Amino acid sequence: MKGAENTGCLTWAYIGDLHFTGNVDSCVMPGDNTEDGSAAQYASIRRGLDGLNILFHAIPGDPDRNS
Repeated sequence: MKGAENTGCLTWAYIGDLHFTGNVDSCVMPGDNTEDGSAAQYASIRRGLDGLNILFHAIPGDPDRNS
């Protein structure tokens, strides 16, 4: 996964202390995945997930709906 575009903001994801010993088959993203549901924000998520060869399911939260 490539780093974020130079937006002037520090962006990061923290996943830690998992202690699993096998392959990951799927991923659930439990809501509030974007700030305002814009196409650009979803494209950024897509770029990050494209490198994963697993099934994922995103549950939309309030800000994930473009109003």
